Amino acid sequence: MARTCFRVLIEFLPLSPTAWLVAAQFLLYSVGWVLCGSLLREQRAAVFHWSAFMALFGVGFLLAAQRSVPPTWWAHGGGSIAFVAGYVMLRRGMQLFLGTARRDGENLLILGGVTSGFVVLGAGPDTAAARVVLGQGASALILLRLVLDATPALQAEYGRRVAWLLAAPPVVRAVSFLIGALRQLWSPDVPLEMQPAMLNSTSAVLSFIAAAALFNFGFMALVTLRLVRRLQDQSLRDPLTGLLNRRALDAELQREWLRARRTGATFALLAVDIDHFKSVNDAHGHHGGDAVLVAIAQQLRASARQTDVVARTGGEEFVLLMTGVTARGALEAAQRLRHAVAAASVEHAGRQIGVTVSVGVAMPEPGDIDADASMQRADRLLYAAKAAGRDRVCGDETPSFAR
Repeated sequence: MARTCFRVLIEFLPLSPTAWLVAAQFLLYSVGWVLCGSLLREQRAAVFHWSAFMALFGVGFLLAAQRSVPPTWWAHGGGSIAFVAGYVMLRRGMQLFLGTARRDGENLLILGGVTSGFVVLGAGPDTAAARVVLGQGASALILLRLVLDATPALQAEYGRRVAWLLAAPPVVRAVSFLIGALRQLWSPDVPLEMQPAMLNSTSAVLSFIAAAALFNFGFMALVTLRLVRRLQDQSLRDPLTGLLNRRALDAELQREWLRARRTGATFALLAVDIDHFKSVNDAHGHHGGDAVLVAIAQQLRASARQTDVVARTGGEEFVLLMTGVTARGALEAAQRLRHAVAAASVEHAGRQIGVTVSVGVAMPEPGDIDADASMQRADRLLYAAKAAGRDRVCGDETPSFAR
């Protein structure tokens, strides 16, 4: 059945094998992105737009490959409209993927203007130069607007180097369109409109295949890098509170330890433990205990500075790594945190849950042999605070700061 349909299609569209090869490549990319979209739920809308981009290019190529004498509007105007519509789908897909502003009004205005222009120009040879300028000018405009919209978001998510690598294909394509439009304006009597003879040339086929591959490799890089970074982030974060986990804290602590040895910079570790947390779980269930853990995590975030590191190291235990702070400053920060937790309450299942925390505060010392020595000292001071009655801070400068 499929073979029969394919034979009928070839007979209906008598194109060269090279034209079918390029068109089939675009359409296969389109089908591939549809299959990917069925698996990538979060990126589905963007992926389906990229699929439409490839499909429209395949259709545009099939239409453009039929340009002959006498000219038909579908081959000349319809093919160019398909190409421009494909770039609109590309741009909107990037907007959806990156979460940037959806400039639907602008996209529709460009597409509507291009469609109207090709309808007015018709398919005659006397308007071929105008069709080239319109199609290539509109395509360049869409691609340049895409790059301007997407580059800041790409830099924020992937970094400057990756952003510019991903932006390179649309920039190169836009520049080539601008050059083509300018050449046509410079020589209006020599139409540069794409013709079947051009499409069948080896250089044209290779350029189409290379351009399609670059765009699709770019799409795959976007999706893959986002998934990899998300997995890396999940491996370093506590799933309940969203704070860094012990593995991530150890890496940050080692980095600060090396910096302290190299530059003399200082840091403080605040080991925080929720008092009588087992009683909270017994009285309110594990959901109530989870609500308390989330609330304490939020309180730690609110108390921390932008340069500080906040982590959940296990159970009801948290650590705040403060950089560039004195011992007195760290103790004062611990006291503010303790007071804030004691003054707040957590609402769960219509009931208020009040908790307190004990805090151990430690600074690196000249005799420490590694970064873990400071962490062990903070833990010992935390246990001292609990032994002294809980809801208090114990630090290097003083054995206990009672309430």
